Amino acid sequence: MVRRTRPQVRSCAPGNLEILRCAIAHPSSMLRIAPERLASIFLKIHLSATVGMQQRPFIWGPRFMRAAAAILITLLLAGCAGNEAPVQQPSMYADMAVPGAKLDAPAAAVMISQYRQNNGLGTVVIDPDLMRLAESQSQAMAAANKMDHDVRAPLAKRLSAGGYPASVAVENVSAGYHTLAEAFSGWRDSPPHRANMLKSGVTKLGIAAGYAPGTKYKVFWTMILASTDPR
Repeated sequence: MVRRTRPQVRSCAPGNLEILRCAIAHPSSMLRIAPERLASIFLKIHLSATVGMQQRPFIWGPRFMRAAAAILITLLLAGCAGNEAPVQQPSMYADMAVPGAKLDAPAAAVMISQYRQNNGLGTVVIDPDLMRLAESQSQAMAAANKMDHDVRAPLAKRLSAGGYPASVAVENVSAGYHTLAEAFSGWRDSPPHRANMLKSGVTKLGIAAGYAPGTKYKVFWTMILASTDPR
């Protein structure tokens, strides 16, 4: 005879990492946590970083994070009753490889700013001119089905042609990542791209994701960090 026991419902510890670990082991416990706190937990864990280039923080990969987020959101929706608004997936996990998808540029600025602050650097803000330049670069790469800084022209020439008076500027490009979280993680884990995100003196940001369904990589990313302050 098989003895059936009632599954225990446990409460999660208050720490962010403990909460997410508990979510996997005891999903029903997530129903006790406010949705807005869950979103904050995901952002803090994903951006967790130690000061210094030699130390590697414990950060789960983007696939695990998306899976965990989907599980928690499903559980919350299943457990909620009444007229409460549906729980929204954090925008950094929004799929850019679908028609009409829009990149959350303010969320990107927050991610990059927090990463820079974790490493003792200043924040960045969205710059409309850099947004247009980044969009143009992503669309050019998508049209050419090629990831290349110089697909249209080198960054310095593009900035000059656009009338942007940059005193310092760096650019990250990538292709194949479907979400902002994936693109950020790819740049963070690549030394040259990480160095650009941690460039001293930059204060402005432009970022874009160009979708090209008929291409190999589907999504082409561009991020420009710059400053117009005199050196």
